[in-house]
Amino acid sequence: MDQAGDFILKNKLDRFKLYYFSPHLIGRLGVDPFDRSLSNEGLPDRQNPGHLLPDSSIVVWDAHFGPNEGGIPLEKLKQNDRLVLIKEFKPDDSFKVLGGYDYAIYIFQRIPEPGKTIND
Repeated sequence: MDQAGDFILKNKLDRFKLYYFSPHLIGRLGVDPFDRSLSNEGLPDRQNPGHLLPDSSIVVWDAHFGPNEGGIPLEKLKQNDRLVLIKEFKPDDSFKVLGGYDYAIYIFQRIPEPGKTIND
């Protein structure tokens, strides 16, 4: 999770609204978890994860909190046509977490609506 946070900071992705599942990430980034204009724990629509997200927002899904506390299976994010995978992190030594996933962290970005760019 520290590597994911460092990636977000290095690539200035923290300028976009952040949706996360692991509370460790928010601490790593130094973001106020109570300021809903900056971040939100979980996603507003579990059935359609790309729906109701601002353009260019970042979703950080991890194999423990994402499907368990967040109720979002990885496949829902990967198959969503409004989200693009921009980075994946896996530990050197693979291990299973609750629910049977191999632990990993995936960072997605919401594709802007047609006619807009990532920098808008």
